[in-house]
Amino acid sequence: LNGPLPVSEFLETLTLATNWNILVTDNAKKVMLDFWISDTKPKEALEILRFHDIYYEYKEDSRYLYVMTKQEFLERQYGKVEENEFIVQNAPVDYIESVISSLLSPSGRVLTDPRTQRIYVWDTKDNLAKMKTTVAELDVPMAETEFLVKFADVADIESVLTTLMSPSGTLISDPRTSRIVVKDLPDKIAEMKATVSAFDVPLVAQTFTPQFVDA
Repeated sequence: LNGPLPVSEFLETLTLATNWNILVTDNAKKVMLDFWISDTKPKEALEILRFHDIYYEYKEDSRYLYVMTKQEFLERQYGKVEENEFIVQNAPVDYIESVISSLLSPSGRVLTDPRTQRIYVWDTKDNLAKMKTTVAELDVPMAETEFLVKFADVADIESVLTTLMSPSGTLISDPRTSRIVVKDLPDKIAEMKATVSAFDVPLVAQTFTPQFVDA
């Protein structure tokens, strides 16, 4: 069998060879296939469809083959794609973009305009709902606090706080006055306060006198 050949004619040949029941969408029928094959089993010949971005599902029990375009397959798997616009007000727009990109479904796409702090997203309805919740949690005004290190080494506390900072946070330390000023998300600031309280404590001295083992 040689191409170019419309998907509909290719499937007609396939059903004659297999007696499969085949359902194909109108959009998939229009696609032209370019190929040359010989001595190829029907299931192997289906790779021609996949090569041309035509997706299919075969049900062994009913011998039904469902054929559709890639877009139709994605909508079938993940739902219809919708559009949403995010206006970033507080956090860095590139940070919010990276978070949204990590939540994209296979059918989703994102476009960012740094000039207007806008991020345009096309994705499924449930995925957009997750993004809205996440952006609402992250795009909040930054909180600022100052830590006065009393007992620990300032450099040690600074290194610990740095590991807790979000990508949009900032930290300034002054070893002369033992002060560290941090600006970050409110939940990050709360985590830092708890951490500093645990680390910045006075050392306790205690003497141990071994009685039976070598010191």
